[in-house]
Amino acid sequence: MSKSLIIIILLFMFSVSTSKACNDIALSFLGKKEMDEVYVKVNMSKTKKEKITVLENLAEEYMSFNKFDYAISVYNEILKLKWISKKQRFKYYVKLGDIYAIKRNYVFSIENYKKALSLYKKDIYVRIKIGDMFLKSRLYDLAENAFIEALKIDKNSNAVKKGLGDVFYEQDFYSKAVNYYNKIEYKDYDKETIIKVATCYQNLNKIDEAINILKIFAKPEETELIFFMGLLYMDKSEYNKAKALFLSLIENGVKNFKLCIYLAYIYDLQGENEQAKKMFDEVFKMNPSCAVVNYILAEINYKMGNLNESKKYAKKAYSKANTIFMKAQTQKLIKFLNERAS
Repeated sequence: MSKSLIIIILLFMFSVSTSKACNDIALSFLGKKEMDEVYVKVNMSKTKKEKITVLENLAEEYMSFNKFDYAISVYNEILKLKWISKKQRFKYYVKLGDIYAIKRNYVFSIENYKKALSLYKKDIYVRIKIGDMFLKSRLYDLAENAFIEALKIDKNSNAVKKGLGDVFYEQDFYSKAVNYYNKIEYKDYDKETIIKVATCYQNLNKIDEAINILKIFAKPEETELIFFMGLLYMDKSEYNKAKALFLSLIENGVKNFKLCIYLAYIYDLQGENEQAKKMFDEVFKMNPSCAVVNYILAEINYKMGNLNESKKYAKKAYSKANTIFMKAQTQKLIKFLNERAS
């Protein structure tokens, strides 16, 4: 018998004057390091409300300790109580669906959400949860159907429109995806949706539209959006605009491998060899084992007349290369540098 069921049995074996006493005992038990050593002495609660409160608190405490299976056992025990209301039964089925979703057990999650939906067929939020679970399971047709049914209940639901957008986005149907995303009110846009909309436009070769949507939301603290905008400007070969955005990120304390390597690439492309080398040196410190970084450093040093340094980086690039293409490219570079040295 599971530990949670033992506790539940103990809770109902005895009688106690207040629900607070039950709660205190349950909480003190769950706060112990050795959760297997349980000594609970409680009396049965006097009212049905007190019983539910005890069990709900117990389940919530299990959740706070990530003891999901124990919480599931508690909620299942509550659902066995014949006297709980339809509204309560609905709530516990949803809670079970949520727990199974956390566990990534989408089949059981959907099963419980459907039980909840059987009680309140017009509940749009449960329909959205079902759609989300089908989406996570990559059952795109079922996810689409679930969201369409939800849309019939509320045609203005931004959450449903986002769900339908996600269904098509995950299948790379960018035109259909962005059509649904564009129906969402801006107040309900989150960062994930903004990036997906911009990505849709990028894949549809509508770079200006992608940049425009990012401009609307890209505040100085939204570093991920600013970086994405910089990449889009690079797609348009507008390197000065991209460089300005990348430098603004560095000024605001952002400095990572991808940012530095793109900025170094722009410097190199524009012939700013000193700045390119300086930036690639930073990149090299972050990831000295990256073959591409060593390869580009070899090229930059050659342009600056540092032939020995160039050969050194070229050899490192060859030793770090993990693809046939990179091996071949570095071999060509080494051969070229050796010819210049002779």
